[in-house]
Amino acid sequence: MHHRITFSFIFFFIVHISFAQDRPGPRASGHLFYFNATQSLILIDGYEKGTTPAKAETWAWKSGWNKTDITDQPLRSLSAAAYLPDKKEIFVFGGVGSRGYEDSLRDAWIYNGKEWKKITGTSIGTRDHHEMVYDENNHSIIVYGGQTGNRGYDLQTWIFRKDQWTALNIPGPGQRVHHAMAYDPVRKKTVLFGGFAEKSSPDDTWEFDGQHWAKISTVTNPGARGHHAMVYDPSRKKVLLYGGDADWTIKGDVWAWDGKNWEKLSDNGPARILSAVAFNPQNNKLYVFGGNGGDHATKVYSDLWEWDGKIWTQIEKGKVYKWDNQKDMFVLTDEQ
Repeated sequence: MHHRITFSFIFFFIVHISFAQDRPGPRASGHLFYFNATQSLILIDGYEKGTTPAKAETWAWKSGWNKTDITDQPLRSLSAAAYLPDKKEIFVFGGVGSRGYEDSLRDAWIYNGKEWKKITGTSIGTRDHHEMVYDENNHSIIVYGGQTGNRGYDLQTWIFRKDQWTALNIPGPGQRVHHAMAYDPVRKKTVLFGGFAEKSSPDDTWEFDGQHWAKISTVTNPGARGHHAMVYDPSRKKVLLYGGDADWTIKGDVWAWDGKNWEKLSDNGPARILSAVAFNPQNNKLYVFGGNGGDHATKVYSDLWEWDGKIWTQIEKGKVYKWDNQKDMFVLTDEQ
């Protein structure tokens, strides 16, 4: 089983103050979205030091970081989340709470830009390490992969639509954790790449048309990896893949998928796994927050980077947690 350190986080827009208190701390395995309603990047969920989820906070970045004062926020990491542009909401499902796998979660929440609301009704059970996208054409949420509370692999394809979960009972990509998915609204396909299975690190590309999964043969691909991120780039009309790792080699590359071929666009971004990634359609830039890096992923970051298609720029510095072998724990450093 390929397990690494895992993290997540949360963001929203209010007031930009001083350094230590007005910026999210180092963390990984969070979710970052461009939120149309406030024209800001929203960051949610995540692990902080490799052992516990980050505090239940919601942050946003516009011209600086701002934290919103919200109660009843879902504290978790290893969750799956998707942005629903037609509803201007973020949907979050599952993950683990403060006690790790002893606290596997089965609940779903909606964030509307002002408050979090728990969705009542049916659930598909506990889930973590799964992935989720929003199918804009069918107005439905698609969930694939991950593990259940008893650490079994979930091989079902799940659809959440009109407040109901439905299992499609169709063949899919098989065992998968730490994979990545993105939805292509032009081609009306969900794209899945890579991840980890119990005894392998697949380098395969799959597409889901709303009814069936198809494995796509390609001449080249980003290579076997997990802990990466994928988002849709409307300016290129392609799905972008960023970062990840294979055999502890952490990558900072960007690849583009057009439905037939993978093309490498960049190879000099910050080398990270479990980073939070979003694409801003207003300025056509890719944003990366935090994640793990360094030798064997022994550092946890809180910086923010942007990529304009050619140049990477660090637009927000931050603190760094680094693993201390003598103390056998993560410690905060002066690195930025």
